[in-house]
Amino acid sequence: MQSRIVFASILGCIALTIVVVLWIGDTHPRLPEVPNPDLSQAFPEVARAIEEQRKVVLSDSQSGAEWGRYAMLLDAHEFDYDAVVAYESAASLDSSNPTWSYLLGEILANESPQKARAAFAKSEARGEKHGLAATRIAEIDLSQNEFRTAVEAVKRALEINPQNQRAFLCGARIDALELEPADALESIQAVQEELNDRRDYWELVSNVAMTTGHVELAKQAQEKAEALPAESAYWENPYLQLVAQQRVDPYWQARQYHERVLSGETGAVVDKLRELLAAYPEIHSIRVQCVDALVRTGQFDAARVTLDSLPKDAEENFDLLCLSATTAIHQEDWVKSEQELQRALAQRPNNVVCLADLAHVFEEQKRMDEALKTYNKVLEFAPDDEEALAQRDRIQQLLEQASAN
Repeated sequence: MQSRIVFASILGCIALTIVVVLWIGDTHPRLPEVPNPDLSQAFPEVARAIEEQRKVVLSDSQSGAEWGRYAMLLDAHEFDYDAVVAYESAASLDSSNPTWSYLLGEILANESPQKARAAFAKSEARGEKHGLAATRIAEIDLSQNEFRTAVEAVKRALEINPQNQRAFLCGARIDALELEPADALESIQAVQEELNDRRDYWELVSNVAMTTGHVELAKQAQEKAEALPAESAYWENPYLQLVAQQRVDPYWQARQYHERVLSGETGAVVDKLRELLAAYPEIHSIRVQCVDALVRTGQFDAARVTLDSLPKDAEENFDLLCLSATTAIHQEDWVKSEQELQRALAQRPNNVVCLADLAHVFEEQKRMDEALKTYNKVLEFAPDDEEALAQRDRIQQLLEQASAN
Protein backbone atom coordinates (compact mmCIF):
# COMPACT_ATOMS: atom_id res chain seq x y z
CA MET A 1 0.00 0.00 0.00
CA GLN A 2 2.76 2.41 0.98
CA SER A 3 4.68 1.66 -2.24
CA ARG A 4 1.56 2.53 -4.25
CA ILE A 5 1.33 5.87 -2.46
CA VAL A 6 5.01 6.60 -3.19
CA PHE A 7 4.55 5.59 -6.83
CA ALA A 8 1.49 7.83 -7.12
CA SER A 9 3.43 10.71 -5.57
CA ILE A 10 6.24 10.24 -8.09
CA LEU A 11 3.76 10.23 -10.96
CA GLY A 12 2.18 13.37 -9.54
CA CYS A 13 5.55 15.12 -9.36
CA ILE A 14 6.35 14.13 -12.94
CA ALA A 15 2.97 15.42 -14.12
CA LEU A 16 3.47 18.68 -12.22
CA THR A 17 6.92 19.09 -13.74
CA ILE A 18 5.51 18.57 -17.24
CA VAL A 19 2.79 21.15 -16.57
CA VAL A 20 5.35 23.68 -15.28
CA VAL A 21 7.64 23.12 -18.27
CA LEU A 22 4.73 23.51 -20.68
CA TRP A 23 3.56 26.65 -18.86
CA ILE A 24 7.03 28.20 -19.00
CA GLY A 25 7.23 27.32 -22.68
CA ASP A 26 3.90 29.04 -23.27
CA THR A 27 4.77 32.22 -21.33
CA HIS A 28 8.27 32.70 -22.77
CA PRO A 29 8.66 33.06 -26.53
CA ARG A 30 10.97 30.64 -28.25
CA LEU A 31 14.15 32.48 -29.10
CA PRO A 32 16.79 31.83 -31.75
CA GLU A 33 20.38 31.19 -30.84
CA VAL A 34 22.21 34.29 -29.68
CA PRO A 35 23.92 35.61 -32.84
CA ASN A 36 27.66 35.01 -32.94
CA PRO A 37 29.04 37.23 -35.73
CA ASP A 38 32.39 36.74 -37.43
CA LEU A 39 34.63 39.28 -35.69
CA SER A 40 37.87 38.33 -37.42
CA GLN A 41 37.94 41.60 -39.41
CA ALA A 42 36.56 43.82 -36.65
CA PHE A 43 38.57 46.41 -34.74
CA PRO A 44 39.70 44.97 -31.37
CA GLU A 45 37.54 47.47 -29.45
CA VAL A 46 34.47 46.42 -31.44
CA ALA A 47 35.14 42.70 -31.09
CA ARG A 48 35.64 43.05 -27.35
CA ALA A 49 32.40 45.01 -26.83
CA ILE A 50 30.32 42.56 -28.90
CA GLU A 51 31.78 39.50 -27.17
CA GLU A 52 31.11 40.98 -23.73
CA GLN A 53 27.48 41.86 -24.50
CA ARG A 54 26.90 38.45 -26.09
CA LYS A 55 27.97 36.83 -22.81
CA VAL A 56 25.47 39.03 -20.96
CA VAL A 57 22.65 37.89 -23.27
CA LEU A 58 23.67 34.24 -22.91
CA SER A 59 23.47 34.56 -19.14
CA ASP A 60 20.14 36.44 -19.19
CA SER A 61 18.45 35.23 -22.35
CA GLN A 62 14.93 36.28 -21.25
CA SER A 63 15.88 39.95 -20.90
CA GLY A 64 14.50 42.03 -23.75
CA ALA A 65 16.62 44.99 -22.65
CA GLU A 66 19.86 43.00 -22.93
CA TRP A 67 18.86 41.61 -26.32
CA GLY A 68 18.10 45.19 -27.36
CA ARG A 69 21.51 46.44 -26.23
CA TYR A 70 23.14 43.60 -28.14
CA ALA A 71 21.07 44.43 -31.23
CA MET A 72 22.07 48.12 -31.11
CA LEU A 73 25.74 47.20 -30.68
CA LEU A 74 25.58 44.91 -33.71
CA ASP A 75 23.61 47.52 -35.67
CA ALA A 76 26.06 50.31 -34.81
CA HIS A 77 28.94 48.28 -36.26
CA GLU A 78 27.05 47.11 -39.37
CA PHE A 79 26.46 43.47 -38.46
CA ASP A 80 23.02 43.91 -39.98
CA TYR A 81 21.86 40.29 -40.32
CA ASP A 82 22.71 39.48 -36.70
CA ALA A 83 21.20 42.78 -35.55
CA VAL A 84 17.86 41.86 -37.17
CA VAL A 85 17.77 38.57 -35.23
CA ALA A 86 18.59 40.37 -31.99
CA TYR A 87 16.04 43.17 -32.55
CA GLU A 88 13.32 40.57 -33.25
CA SER A 89 14.15 38.77 -30.01
CA ALA A 90 14.21 42.05 -28.05
CA ALA A 91 10.83 43.08 -29.50
CA SER A 92 9.37 39.66 -28.67
CA LEU A 93 10.54 39.71 -25.05
CA ASP A 94 10.08 43.42 -24.31
CA SER A 95 6.64 43.63 -25.88
CA SER A 96 5.65 47.00 -24.41
CA ASN A 97 8.75 48.82 -25.68
CA PRO A 98 8.38 50.51 -29.11
CA THR A 99 12.14 51.04 -29.51
CA TRP A 100 13.16 47.58 -30.72
CA SER A 101 10.42 47.33 -33.35
CA TYR A 102 11.27 50.83 -34.57
CA LEU A 103 14.98 50.06 -34.93
CA LEU A 104 14.14 46.75 -36.61
CA GLY A 105 12.15 48.76 -39.14
CA GLU A 106 15.06 51.11 -39.78
CA ILE A 107 17.48 48.29 -40.48
CA LEU A 108 14.98 46.56 -42.83
CA ALA A 109 13.82 49.71 -44.63
CA ASN A 110 16.20 49.70 -47.60
CA GLU A 111 15.91 46.07 -48.69
CA SER A 112 12.54 44.95 -47.29
CA PRO A 113 10.22 47.97 -47.11
CA GLN A 114 7.07 45.93 -46.42
CA LYS A 115 8.73 44.07 -43.53
CA ALA A 116 10.00 47.42 -42.30
CA ARG A 117 6.49 48.85 -42.51
CA ALA A 118 5.16 46.00 -40.38
CA ALA A 119 7.86 46.66 -37.79
CA PHE A 120 7.07 50.40 -37.73
CA ALA A 121 3.36 49.58 -37.38
CA LYS A 122 4.16 47.40 -34.37
CA SER A 123 6.23 50.23 -32.87
CA GLU A 124 3.38 52.69 -33.41
CA ALA A 125 0.91 50.27 -31.82
CA ARG A 126 3.19 50.02 -28.80
CA GLY A 127 2.98 53.77 -28.24
CA GLU A 128 6.02 55.20 -30.05
CA LYS A 129 5.94 58.73 -28.65
CA HIS A 130 7.82 60.89 -31.20
CA GLY A 131 5.57 60.19 -34.19
CA LEU A 132 8.56 58.73 -36.03
CA ALA A 133 7.07 55.26 -36.60
CA ALA A 134 4.01 56.79 -38.28
CA THR A 135 6.30 59.09 -40.29
CA ARG A 136 8.35 56.16 -41.56
CA ILE A 137 5.13 54.34 -42.53
CA ALA A 138 4.10 57.45 -44.48
CA GLU A 139 7.48 57.58 -46.24
CA ILE A 140 7.29 53.91 -47.22
CA ASP A 141 3.71 54.29 -48.47
CA LEU A 142 4.75 57.39 -50.43
CA SER A 143 7.57 55.43 -52.08
CA GLN A 144 4.95 52.85 -53.15
CA ASN A 145 2.57 55.58 -54.44
CA GLU A 146 0.06 54.67 -51.73
CA PHE A 147 -0.95 58.29 -51.21
CA ARG A 148 -4.12 57.72 -49.17
CA THR A 149 -2.45 55.66 -46.45
CA ALA A 150 0.60 57.94 -46.56
CA VAL A 151 -1.60 60.97 -45.84
CA GLU A 152 -3.30 59.11 -42.97
CA ALA A 153 0.09 58.20 -41.48
CA VAL A 154 1.29 61.83 -41.73
CA LYS A 155 -1.83 62.95 -39.85
CA ARG A 156 -1.19 60.38 -37.10
CA ALA A 157 2.45 61.45 -36.85
CA LEU A 158 1.52 65.12 -36.44
CA GLU A 159 -1.16 64.29 -33.86
CA ILE A 160 1.55 62.61 -31.77
CA ASN A 161 4.15 65.33 -32.36
CA PRO A 162 2.95 68.61 -33.95
CA GLN A 163 6.60 69.74 -34.36
CA ASN A 164 7.58 66.67 -36.39
CA GLN A 165 9.47 68.28 -39.30
CA ARG A 166 9.96 64.99 -41.10
CA ALA A 167 6.20 64.40 -41.16
CA PHE A 168 5.58 67.92 -42.49
CA LEU A 169 8.16 67.31 -45.21
CA CYS A 170 6.59 63.96 -46.14
CA GLY A 171 3.22 65.68 -46.44
CA ALA A 172 4.77 68.31 -48.71
CA ARG A 173 6.28 65.59 -50.89
CA ILE A 174 2.91 63.88 -51.18
CA ASP A 175 1.38 67.17 -52.36
CA ALA A 176 4.20 67.61 -54.87
CA LEU A 177 3.34 64.26 -56.45
CA GLU A 178 -0.44 64.22 -56.07
CA LEU A 179 -1.56 67.80 -56.75
CA GLU A 180 -1.34 69.95 -59.85
CA PRO A 181 2.03 71.80 -59.85
CA ALA A 182 0.57 75.23 -59.03
CA ASP A 183 -1.54 73.82 -56.16
CA ALA A 184 1.42 71.76 -54.95
CA LEU A 185 3.64 74.85 -54.81
CA GLU A 186 1.03 76.76 -52.81
CA SER A 187 0.60 73.85 -50.39
CA ILE A 188 4.35 73.40 -49.94
CA GLN A 189 4.88 77.11 -49.30
CA ALA A 190 2.16 76.96 -46.63
CA VAL A 191 4.46 74.89 -44.37
CA GLN A 192 7.51 77.14 -44.84
CA GLU A 193 7.40 78.29 -41.22
CA GLU A 194 7.69 74.71 -39.97
CA LEU A 195 10.46 73.73 -42.41
CA ASN A 196 12.35 76.98 -42.99
CA ASP A 197 15.64 75.63 -41.59
CA ARG A 198 15.73 72.41 -43.64
CA ARG A 199 17.83 72.05 -46.75
CA ASP A 200 15.64 69.27 -48.19
CA TYR A 201 12.55 71.50 -47.91
CA TRP A 202 14.10 74.29 -49.98
CA GLU A 203 15.32 71.76 -52.54
CA LEU A 204 11.72 70.55 -52.88
CA VAL A 205 10.47 74.14 -53.26
CA SER A 206 13.10 74.76 -55.94
CA ASN A 207 12.12 71.65 -57.91
CA VAL A 208 8.38 72.36 -57.80
CA ALA A 209 8.87 76.06 -58.57
CA MET A 210 10.89 75.14 -61.65
CA THR A 211 8.11 72.87 -62.96
CA THR A 212 5.63 75.75 -62.65
CA GLY A 213 7.88 78.20 -64.48
CA HIS A 214 8.77 80.25 -61.39
CA VAL A 215 12.44 80.38 -62.33
CA GLU A 216 13.42 83.20 -59.98
CA LEU A 217 11.71 81.51 -57.02
CA ALA A 218 13.43 78.23 -57.92
CA LYS A 219 16.79 79.99 -57.98
CA GLN A 220 16.20 81.69 -54.63
CA ALA A 221 15.06 78.42 -53.03
CA GLN A 222 18.14 76.59 -54.32
CA GLU A 223 20.38 79.32 -52.90
CA LYS A 224 18.68 78.93 -49.52
CA ALA A 225 19.13 75.16 -49.72
CA GLU A 226 22.85 75.46 -50.46
CA ALA A 227 23.30 77.83 -47.52
CA LEU A 228 21.92 75.22 -45.10
CA PRO A 229 23.69 72.07 -43.87
CA ALA A 230 22.49 68.68 -45.08
CA GLU A 231 20.23 66.95 -42.60
CA SER A 232 21.63 64.04 -40.62
CA ALA A 233 19.18 61.23 -39.95
CA TYR A 234 21.09 60.31 -36.80
CA TRP A 235 21.00 63.68 -35.09
CA GLU A 236 17.32 64.35 -35.64
CA ASN A 237 16.19 60.86 -34.57
CA PRO A 238 16.44 59.85 -30.88
CA TYR A 239 16.29 56.13 -31.71
CA LEU A 240 19.17 56.31 -34.16
CA GLN A 241 21.08 58.36 -31.60
CA LEU A 242 20.75 55.42 -29.21
CA VAL A 243 22.37 53.21 -31.84
CA ALA A 244 25.13 55.72 -32.55
CA GLN A 245 25.99 55.86 -28.86
CA GLN A 246 26.90 52.16 -28.97
CA ARG A 247 29.77 52.74 -31.40
CA VAL A 248 33.24 52.00 -30.07
CA ASP A 249 35.24 51.86 -33.33
CA PRO A 250 38.27 54.19 -33.71
CA TYR A 251 36.54 56.37 -36.32
CA TRP A 252 33.81 57.16 -33.82
CA GLN A 253 36.20 57.63 -30.91
CA ALA A 254 38.23 60.12 -32.95
CA ARG A 255 35.09 62.03 -33.88
CA GLN A 256 34.01 62.26 -30.24
CA TYR A 257 37.44 63.44 -29.08
CA HIS A 258 37.59 66.00 -31.90
CA GLU A 259 34.14 67.37 -31.04
CA ARG A 260 35.32 67.85 -27.47
CA VAL A 261 38.29 69.85 -28.78
CA LEU A 262 35.90 71.97 -30.86
CA SER A 263 33.95 72.59 -27.64
CA GLY A 264 37.07 74.02 -26.01
CA GLU A 265 38.69 71.05 -24.26
CA THR A 266 42.47 70.72 -24.36
CA GLY A 267 45.14 68.57 -22.76
CA ALA A 268 44.01 64.99 -22.11
CA VAL A 269 41.52 64.81 -24.97
CA VAL A 270 44.23 65.82 -27.48
CA ASP A 271 46.50 63.16 -25.99
CA LYS A 272 43.70 60.61 -26.54
CA LEU A 273 43.59 61.55 -30.22
CA ARG A 274 47.36 61.16 -30.51
CA GLU A 275 47.16 57.72 -28.86
CA LEU A 276 44.41 56.73 -31.27
CA LEU A 277 46.51 57.86 -34.25
CA ALA A 278 49.48 55.88 -32.94
CA ALA A 279 47.28 52.77 -32.82
CA TYR A 280 45.73 53.38 -36.28
CA PRO A 281 48.23 55.39 -38.38
CA GLU A 282 46.63 54.13 -41.60
CA ILE A 283 43.28 55.89 -40.96
CA HIS A 284 43.49 59.30 -42.66
CA SER A 285 40.43 60.77 -40.95
CA ILE A 286 41.98 60.19 -37.52
CA ARG A 287 45.19 61.88 -38.68
CA VAL A 288 43.21 64.88 -39.95
CA GLN A 289 41.32 65.21 -36.67
CA CYS A 290 44.48 64.77 -34.62
CA VAL A 291 46.44 67.42 -36.56
CA ASP A 292 43.46 69.78 -36.49
CA ALA A 293 43.25 69.37 -32.71
CA LEU A 294 46.96 70.11 -32.35
CA VAL A 295 46.67 73.21 -34.55
CA ARG A 296 43.58 74.46 -32.70
CA THR A 297 45.34 74.08 -29.36
CA GLY A 298 48.49 75.85 -30.59
CA GLN A 299 50.74 72.77 -30.62
CA PHE A 300 52.30 73.59 -33.99
CA ASP A 301 55.59 71.73 -33.48
CA ALA A 302 53.70 68.55 -32.58
CA ALA A 303 51.44 69.10 -35.59
CA ARG A 304 54.48 69.41 -37.87
CA VAL A 305 55.99 66.19 -36.51
CA THR A 306 52.70 64.38 -37.17
CA LEU A 307 52.43 65.84 -40.67
CA ASP A 308 56.01 64.98 -41.56
CA SER A 309 55.32 61.31 -40.78
CA LEU A 310 52.54 61.05 -43.37
CA PRO A 311 52.41 57.84 -45.39
CA LYS A 312 52.81 58.33 -49.14
CA ASP A 313 49.13 57.79 -49.91
CA ALA A 314 48.16 60.62 -47.54
CA GLU A 315 50.55 63.28 -48.81
CA GLU A 316 48.02 64.72 -51.29
CA ASN A 317 45.06 64.67 -48.90
CA PHE A 318 43.43 68.11 -49.27
CA ASP A 319 42.58 68.56 -45.59
CA LEU A 320 46.08 67.58 -44.49
CA LEU A 321 47.64 69.95 -47.03
CA CYS A 322 45.55 72.80 -45.62
CA LEU A 323 46.51 71.91 -42.05
CA SER A 324 50.16 71.67 -43.06
CA ALA A 325 49.94 75.13 -44.63
CA THR A 326 48.28 76.55 -41.50
CA THR A 327 51.00 75.02 -39.34
CA ALA A 328 53.73 76.46 -41.58
CA ILE A 329 52.10 79.92 -41.46
CA HIS A 330 52.12 79.88 -37.65
CA GLN A 331 55.76 78.76 -37.74
CA GLU A 332 56.46 81.58 -40.25
CA ASP A 333 57.78 79.08 -42.77
CA TRP A 334 56.59 80.98 -45.83
CA VAL A 335 58.22 78.71 -48.39
CA LYS A 336 56.61 75.58 -46.93
CA SER A 337 53.23 77.26 -46.53
CA GLU A 338 53.26 78.45 -50.16
CA GLN A 339 54.16 74.96 -51.41
CA GLU A 340 51.36 73.31 -49.44
CA LEU A 341 48.77 75.91 -50.48
CA GLN A 342 49.70 75.58 -54.14
CA ARG A 343 49.31 71.79 -53.90
CA ALA A 344 45.92 72.21 -52.21
CA LEU A 345 44.76 74.72 -54.83
CA ALA A 346 45.79 72.35 -57.59
CA GLN A 347 42.96 70.14 -56.29
CA ARG A 348 40.43 72.90 -55.49
CA PRO A 349 41.41 76.07 -57.36
CA ASN A 350 38.33 77.99 -56.18
CA ASN A 351 38.84 77.43 -52.45
CA VAL A 352 38.67 80.95 -51.01
CA VAL A 353 40.26 80.02 -47.67
CA CYS A 354 43.37 78.66 -49.39
CA LEU A 355 43.47 81.63 -51.76
CA ALA A 356 43.23 84.11 -48.87
CA ASP A 357 46.00 82.28 -46.99
CA LEU A 358 48.16 82.29 -50.11
CA ALA A 359 47.63 86.05 -50.54
CA HIS A 360 48.75 86.52 -46.92
CA VAL A 361 51.85 84.39 -47.56
CA PHE A 362 52.73 86.46 -50.64
CA GLU A 363 52.37 89.61 -48.56
CA GLU A 364 54.70 88.25 -45.87
CA GLN A 365 57.22 87.50 -48.62
CA LYS A 366 56.86 91.12 -49.88
CA ARG A 367 55.47 89.84 -53.19
CA MET A 368 52.79 92.52 -53.27
CA ASP A 369 51.78 92.20 -56.92
CA GLU A 370 51.05 88.50 -56.45
CA ALA A 371 49.24 89.21 -53.16
CA LEU A 372 47.03 91.77 -54.92
CA LYS A 373 46.29 89.39 -57.78
CA THR A 374 45.39 86.60 -55.34
CA TYR A 375 43.08 88.80 -53.25
CA ASN A 376 41.32 89.79 -56.47
CA LYS A 377 40.81 86.09 -57.17
CA VAL A 378 39.33 85.63 -53.68
CA LEU A 379 36.86 88.41 -54.46
CA GLU A 380 35.89 86.75 -57.74
CA PHE A 381 34.53 83.78 -55.80
CA ALA A 382 33.49 85.64 -52.62
CA PRO A 383 32.60 89.23 -53.59
CA ASP A 384 31.09 89.93 -50.15
CA ASP A 385 34.25 88.96 -48.23
CA GLU A 386 34.85 92.21 -46.34
CA GLU A 387 38.22 91.15 -44.93
CA ALA A 388 39.58 90.20 -48.37
CA LEU A 389 38.23 93.48 -49.77
CA ALA A 390 39.95 95.50 -47.04
CA GLN A 391 43.25 93.66 -47.55
CA ARG A 392 43.05 94.10 -51.32
CA ASP A 393 42.43 97.85 -50.98
CA ARG A 394 45.25 98.23 -48.45
CA ILE A 395 47.78 96.47 -50.69
CA GLN A 396 46.59 98.42 -53.72
CA GLN A 397 47.15 101.63 -51.78
CA LEU A 398 50.66 100.52 -50.75
CA LEU A 399 51.53 99.72 -54.37
CA GLU A 400 50.21 103.10 -55.54
CA GLN A 401 52.26 104.89 -52.88
CA ALA A 402 55.37 102.93 -53.84
CA SER A 403 54.78 103.77 -57.50
CA ALA A 404 54.36 107.48 -56.69
CA ASN A 405 57.64 107.51 -54.81
